[in-house]
Amino acid sequence: MFFAKNAVKTGATVPVRTRDCPADNVLFAFRLAASELNYDLDEARSLYMDLATRMACGKFMMGVETRGIDLPGEIPQRGKLFVSSTTPDICRQLRETAHLTGFSVSEPFADVVAVELRGEGLRMLTDAWSEALSSAAQAGVRCYLSAGEAIPNCAQLMRSHSLASLKDWVNGQWLNEVIGGQRLITHFQPIVRTRNPETVFAYECLLRGQDQEGNLITPDRLYAAARGANLLDRLDSEARLTAIQSASVRALSSCVFVNFNPRSIDSPHKSLQSTLRAVLSSAIPTENFVFEVVESEEISDTDSLIDIAEHFRMAGCRVALDDVGAGYNSLNLIAILKPDFIKLDMGLIRNVDRDTYKAHVTGKLLELARDLGVRTVAEGVETESEWRWACEHGADFAQGYFFARPAAEPPRSAQSSRDLPNVTFASEIFAAAAEVDAVGADLTSAKSLQN
Repeated sequence: MFFAKNAVKTGATVPVRTRDCPADNVLFAFRLAASELNYDLDEARSLYMDLATRMACGKFMMGVETRGIDLPGEIPQRGKLFVSSTTPDICRQLRETAHLTGFSVSEPFADVVAVELRGEGLRMLTDAWSEALSSAAQAGVRCYLSAGEAIPNCAQLMRSHSLASLKDWVNGQWLNEVIGGQRLITHFQPIVRTRNPETVFAYECLLRGQDQEGNLITPDRLYAAARGANLLDRLDSEARLTAIQSASVRALSSCVFVNFNPRSIDSPHKSLQSTLRAVLSSAIPTENFVFEVVESEEISDTDSLIDIAEHFRMAGCRVALDDVGAGYNSLNLIAILKPDFIKLDMGLIRNVDRDTYKAHVTGKLLELARDLGVRTVAEGVETESEWRWACEHGADFAQGYFFARPAAEPPRSAQSSRDLPNVTFASEIFAAAAEVDAVGADLTSAKSLQN
């Protein structure tokens, strides 16, 4: 109580001791102290809020990582950026650089710089700071972006971003233009039957982008920008819709594999509704759609994944699990998700014909899938030897550059069987072994009768 009385009486700035107390308890102590000292309760509350804000500024300047408020989807045309650092010299550099670049600068709290923004001002400002500050200095800068003129409260101020995160977000805004300009496109890569690779079983839809000159933008660049600009959910959703529409326009009669990343779906039901509406309105039967779970190694919320998969199945679609064998999590997900297809990671398929350890692991995965009744796809097949190995060990389907590269127009067939060597398939080996056993049993029986 003495602590609260003293703070009210003197108006002193009380340091971080209050962080150990729940906020309501601190305010209650201030009320009691104010009552005993005949202070107005509103004045006590004002003093408390000033104290709390100073505590927030302390955490803000110290770079305490919290669950930050998501940055908006697009750069606001008007707003304020609040920045600070634990190093006074860096705060001074932030303030001076912003002022020299032509921005209006204020200091609402000690060592917290507020910069008014208009139009492309945020991009200019982050570029200027990048030139003025070293990488080490930038690492200690914290930022809070406000879309309006209001000064953030203490809770908002404590939920800030690093300058590096803010720069990534600003630099990724070109992706909004690609999505808004409908410059996302789909490339198709065939998935073939291993025994008859000239027959296309399905096409996987692969995301690409186009710049204003029509040049291709790789998926790695698209997703890197989406992560930095907080656009993963939007990009993943638009990629699915583009894939479904592109496949429907071409009236594909084969199965269509559509990727989805459960980690990027912020609002599962809203995102699923738009995807399923596109499926139901397409020219392709729903049973021909296979939704492929990607980046399975990063999935922690399996309950949401199961819920999403069930929605797809209720609509008549099927589910595939990508990159099986890339990590322990994919094996867990086989049991949890019970997929209709599993796609063996290309890391396992690469040189599987020459690597004894890979061959043993991949062979066991194929055996497990057969026992569970799950169909298998060998991904990343690039050589005849890898394809031969997949055939001999019973993979149902194969995919890779050996058969066809992704293309905007779906390749209607892979390599002709005339161009591929004869291969003894696992099923034929099993059938031959059974026939030998049967013949052996007949001979043994006949011999015993003669005797």
